[in-house]
Amino acid sequence: MSNDDQPTKSTSLADALMATVPDRRKTGANRKETVGKRAQYMRERKARQDEEDRERERADARARAKLRYDRMRKLVKLLALDPLPEQPHAFKHEAHMDNVQWSEDKLQYADTKQTSGIDEHAGQPAPKPNPNSRHGPVEVSSVGVDTLSQWLLRPNLHFYEVEKNADALAEYQKVEKELAGAPVPGWHPVVANALRISEPGEYMFMNHGKLVAAVRITPMPQVPHRVKQAMGTMVDYCRLVRPISSNAAMNRVKNKCGIMCALGWHPAYQKNKNIAAYGPNGLETWGDLIDFHDKELPTELYEVYLERFKSLCAGNLDALITAAREAGAPNLGLRNWSGSSDELHLAGANVLTLTYDGFCNTAHRDKDKSPQAFGMWWTGKVTNDRQEYLHETTSHSKVRGGGFYFPEYEILVDFENTGDSLVEVFWQGCLDYHVTLGAEESNDATRWGTSIQLTKSVADRTAQLVKAPNGKKVFTVDKYSVTYGRPVKPQ
Repeated sequence: MSNDDQPTKSTSLADALMATVPDRRKTGANRKETVGKRAQYMRERKARQDEEDRERERADARARAKLRYDRMRKLVKLLALDPLPEQPHAFKHEAHMDNVQWSEDKLQYADTKQTSGIDEHAGQPAPKPNPNSRHGPVEVSSVGVDTLSQWLLRPNLHFYEVEKNADALAEYQKVEKELAGAPVPGWHPVVANALRISEPGEYMFMNHGKLVAAVRITPMPQVPHRVKQAMGTMVDYCRLVRPISSNAAMNRVKNKCGIMCALGWHPAYQKNKNIAAYGPNGLETWGDLIDFHDKELPTELYEVYLERFKSLCAGNLDALITAAREAGAPNLGLRNWSGSSDELHLAGANVLTLTYDGFCNTAHRDKDKSPQAFGMWWTGKVTNDRQEYLHETTSHSKVRGGGFYFPEYEILVDFENTGDSLVEVFWQGCLDYHVTLGAEESNDATRWGTSIQLTKSVADRTAQLVKAPNGKKVFTVDKYSVTYGRPVKPQ
């Protein structure tokens, strides 16, 4: 071997040293590959976490929606309407679920997309609570409610969660006391923070799953002709009967305002009689009152009220009728009543009250046998120096104030701003405080207010008759009835 073929000592040492030094190019490539893998791993991990978070949110949203929907199903049962399907359509549209809010197991402003105050299914602005109100009503506007509204074919339907506010009631009663018997006007600051209901639509007010009030506002052109005829019949009826002077809530107002009369049955004041029909406004109108009953107009009126009550909240109408049957109380549409059990299928509200001419009263709860009460309000034209009341309606703005107010719930049915409309209200007369606020009527208009109820005084007396079928004679309205101690002969 030549000297050239043998490696030198220095060369061998250099090679050995180089062998121990990492290849920088390979190391850089490996490091880059490692960083890339780590980044990919982190991206995949974050994607998995995001997907898991979204799935949890969707599951929570479905659970919340189902809870809301179950509550709506209970409401449908309460209203005695057609049942909803077992699986709500809203569950299938999970994209909407991401917009759902929930707080303390109570329904809140649930759809964050509806920030403009307009329900996308309603077509009418939904009133919002005043932010300064302490515990004002909270509107329910969620996917479940929208589904319910569409299912019931009642698109302009609004739900509110309400709580009783003892402080608000005390504040209102304090104002009544300070006014020393004068009516609280509809524009008084004490009602400034109330939720005002004035737009066309239907409004349901729920308290812990129970319907405590409902309001429907219908523009007059949309009111059925039969209902308008009934309104005219009530206008004519008012001149036939004596005004009521014994209403406590009205009498607590100093220099009491307005007129109240009634159709139906009240406790009899005559000896040996249990209940009596409301008598004529003097003997000269007795014949007209007989004709009124001969035409069966009370029955027609009662049927109209039943139809309107049922279309708003049928479940509460059923509760009213059940209570009347248990007490054996006759409905206000009956011309004659003998106390026979065969007539119990005709049971219902025993009285229809009518108010007009600037009527107002104080905050009160009624003395009713059953809490269900239903009423209708409209404004009619007046002529001949307020001596003649016409069937023709006009805008509620002709009467300033006079709203129907629930001080515990801070809800005001703001008639003045409803235009030429029929306003219908369901409320719990003997459970919740309510009041008709003071009003200022123009010379050519008056606001008519009506309500049907089952009074405790009549129900208690008829219950005695049911228990004793051979009890005392019942006063009936027919051509042989006796009033003012005189027999009225047939004409």
